[in-house]
Amino acid sequence: MKPLLLGYGAGGRWFVIRLDGGPRGPFVERLNGIARQAGIVGLSVDLLAEPPTEALVQRLADYLYSDNTVNEGRLTRHLTGFLARSEIPHRYDLRPGAPVEGRDLFGREDEREHLRGHLEAGRSVHLRAPRRYGKTTLLGAVREDLRGRGRACVVPDVSAARSVVDFLAEVAIEATRVETLRDALAALPLARGGFASPDISPSASKKAFAERIAGDVSRMARDLFGALASLRAVLLLDECSTALRFMLPRKRDEARMLCEMLSDARRSGAAMVLAGSSGLTKYVEFHGMTDLVRDLATVDLAPLPAAQGRVLLEELLYETGIRPGGEVLDACERCLGEPVPYFAHALVAALRAEFDRGTTEFTAEIVQVAYETRLLGAWGNTFFRVYRINEQDYPDQVRPGVEAMLNVIAKTKAGAEVEELRRAFAKHVPPALEGSHEAALACAQEDFDLVQTDGRYRMRCKVICDRWAMGEPWLAGE
Repeated sequence: MKPLLLGYGAGGRWFVIRLDGGPRGPFVERLNGIARQAGIVGLSVDLLAEPPTEALVQRLADYLYSDNTVNEGRLTRHLTGFLARSEIPHRYDLRPGAPVEGRDLFGREDEREHLRGHLEAGRSVHLRAPRRYGKTTLLGAVREDLRGRGRACVVPDVSAARSVVDFLAEVAIEATRVETLRDALAALPLARGGFASPDISPSASKKAFAERIAGDVSRMARDLFGALASLRAVLLLDECSTALRFMLPRKRDEARMLCEMLSDARRSGAAMVLAGSSGLTKYVEFHGMTDLVRDLATVDLAPLPAAQGRVLLEELLYETGIRPGGEVLDACERCLGEPVPYFAHALVAALRAEFDRGTTEFTAEIVQVAYETRLLGAWGNTFFRVYRINEQDYPDQVRPGVEAMLNVIAKTKAGAEVEELRRAFAKHVPPALEGSHEAALACAQEDFDLVQTDGRYRMRCKVICDRWAMGEPWLAGE
């Protein structure tokens, strides 16, 4: 039987749905009704013998739930996006445990706009969120936005920097990789010849460069950041907090020098975003350096709004080959709680593993089993390694107290009161540190997305909370 083609046209564009075999009459009526209700200006509805040139042709199966009823929401989104805004429906890649790139970034429009707005207004920003909440992906999107506006962006990997010299070397070498900055930087009178020397190039080793600038670090910093400011370049310091949090308990003077250099650079007009896989401002405050980060605007990366989270789950499931029903989506939402894209990808990957094992009929019960036995089981360990207490670089004597507070919070469904957390902290730290529970709790807020409601602390991400509540020694750092 020749496929029946339903064509929906507007503004010279055609969105075509191919109906292959089976009873087609009810679908035609239902699909046409949804298209007409979408409110698309100038919409025409036709049965087509052949799709028009450059028409977007979609399968009917892409818009059916598992019970073969029409998914009105997905059809309306795709139809209006294409006919009203020329947006081709994007097929989101399932990327469990890996940063997403380009159009695979889902949502985050407000945060993206806030970040870009602060930078264009000359304000530097602390992009704040726990690990795997999407900071690197968002920075990549902002970089493309700024490049489109003629702003050069320097994006060094400073996560492994263990000194000020290491940090500056990473920034300087990465800056020379930006074509629009290279000539201007080469002309700078940096320490001992700096970029003017022929052996300092994009391929220069960090070690050799670090040795060259070590004798005049302050001048190097002034010249480098001053040049970036004069060229209106934006410094996107992903993993900056990782470097600082390594230095603070081990090389306090180095950490303070770095914070001072970055603060001086901002006062001189350098625009930057400080981000990372762990908390920054509270941890710097914990070490008595609040004055060096007070000027930063803050953009928080929270879980997605519930409606957006449901759409992301739906898109990932379809592109994975699973046609969800309403009860499956409801069950996914219950498992995730407030949706973090990282865990949405992980949960769909767990369901995909069930699909690959031969499961074809998905129910709410199967979703719950996949969540509990896969994501919260050994299969899902890789998704939680970054939430181990030992990954956070707390001072050795403070770490057991933070762990104790997290255990209390995770196992108290209604949330834990501050006094309860203070007692738990005090039992596990030396007496001299008992009074530091508030500062430690503030750091944990950034690292584990703790929120306070009615005087009680809870983990906003249900998935992290569920895993921590299991009391696994490897997660707690033993």
